Formats: sequence, structure tokens, C-alpha cells
Amino acid sequence: GPVPVCLPQATDINDFASATKQVLDQLEYYLHTDNVAMGNLWQVMALSLKDAPGPSPVIAASAHSAAPSNQILDDRLVAMIYKHLLPAISIAKPNPWLSSMAWNVLRQLTIF
Repeated sequence: GPVPVCLPQATDINDFASATKQVLDQLEYYLHTDNVAMGNLWQVMALSLKDAPGPSPVIAASAHSAAPSNQILDDRLVAMIYKHLLPAISIAKPNPWLSSMAWNVLRQLTIF
């Protein structure tokens, strides 16, 4: 079949996850050199958080939280965090903006 010259535009989060995985697999750990791309990915993760269905008996991830966290992410996005975002942010130059965005996502997850 014909080979696409570029990725199609993602119109929803399901399209986004598969298209982004292709790009991140190509970048590997060089993502750490692009703070804007990392920031944008963390923002997408934050916007993709959903309330867990039903009551959540899970204890809050943060000891300072008053109520248990009940946020979940699609498994493909969690895999993106583990395989790409956390390794990249761990070897990037210190950046409080990125650290704050990452923590805002991670602290809201039900179980991480």
C-alpha cells in the first residue's frame, strides 16, 4: 500500500495515543532535550485524567492529601509515562515547570 509521508492528525485521545507512540518510539530518550514537547505531553496527560467509576477505597498517594485520589488514565497513556516521560524527565536538566506539571499528573493517579 501507499506509505504515508506524515502522521495523520489525531482527533481524539485514542488517535493521539497511537500516533504519539510512533513518534516517541523514534525519539527514544532524546525527548529529554525538548522541554516544550515534554511539557505538552504532560499537559495532555493532565487533561486526560478521568474520575474512577464508583467509590474508591484507595488511600491517597500523597500523605498531605485530605481525600483519596480517584483519578485514572488510559493504560496506553500510563505506558507512555513509564516508558518515555519519566525516563526523559529524569535525565533532563532541572526544570521546575516540568517537575510541577509531572507532579500534578502523578499525584492525582489512583495507583501509580
